[in-house]
Amino acid sequence: MLIFLKRVEIPEYCFLSEIVAWITLGRTPEINYVTIDETGKGVDYRFDWREMPDNFDFSSEYYRYELEEFKYLGLDVLPSFFEAADKCFDGCFDFHSDRIDQNKNQKWEQSEPDKGELLDFYEYQLNKAKEAVNLPAPFKKIVDEHEDKFIPFYELAWSNIFQLLHSGEILIEGINYQKWNHLTDEDEYEKAANFVQLDGTKFALGHDWSDDRVTIDGEDFVALRVRTSSFLNSHAMLFRKGVEVSFRARGNYFVSDELSVEAQPKRGRHRKIDYEVLREHLQHLKHTGRLPQVKENCIYELIVFAEKRFGTNISRTSVQKNLKNDLNEMYA
Repeated sequence: MLIFLKRVEIPEYCFLSEIVAWITLGRTPEINYVTIDETGKGVDYRFDWREMPDNFDFSSEYYRYELEEFKYLGLDVLPSFFEAADKCFDGCFDFHSDRIDQNKNQKWEQSEPDKGELLDFYEYQLNKAKEAVNLPAPFKKIVDEHEDKFIPFYELAWSNIFQLLHSGEILIEGINYQKWNHLTDEDEYEKAANFVQLDGTKFALGHDWSDDRVTIDGEDFVALRVRTSSFLNSHAMLFRKGVEVSFRARGNYFVSDELSVEAQPKRGRHRKIDYEVLREHLQHLKHTGRLPQVKENCIYELIVFAEKRFGTNISRTSVQKNLKNDLNEMYA
């Protein structure tokens, strides 16, 4: 079986969690271009200020481990894992679990998500999430049993990065979240996206690297990133050797017949937020007489609608930023 390999354009910066996954699983990062204006110029979505805060966290192309990743680390895998992972992905299990954690202790907020009735915004989301999370629960058990096998390998990768951070061989940056909030309140979005170098010795060995956030001396930093070139300087000590294969160049691709891959069916990623759809929904609320009387309630309504429509989380700041003119016009 012929395998076609393609050159990968490595980004200038990678999320901290992205680096750990790269070392552990061999998932090589690639620039995720987005078009920013009518000129067609592309920028990397990862750290573009126009996309913040939705890109504060690493958005992986992978929603489950691949067969080759199990083999790479010498781990056993049951065929049922792939079906179970697909079921959890289709049911947005992680999204709804996060929603339960976020809303269970929130204060009461008025909202009008369905047919104009008034109810507790957080209670509404909590109940909907509980309903959704019960459906794929048996499959989640299978997924957890397999994913737990990867934990020691992640811990080893992080311990190596931890040493390089403390020695200064790898430099890490982040955005001061308090300053970001202050500047975005003043509509200074580009200025708010200011990355500052952090003291690597402030990171603890037990730090949770997975959410790309850290608190240092009482200040919160988000979107933690590492310059890729500094990371690659330590390539030899960080990566497993892997399997050597030969390949032939064919145009923009390389071809090898030495790789054996048992492909598993994949699901596509959930769609990102389409703010034109939100804008249309906002206009629909206005024309049908269902527009909430208070602007803040309207924003919550749009958040609920977006989560139902796109199956993904959306922040209040993102709604306010992307629909600012529409909301100001309706609530002038």
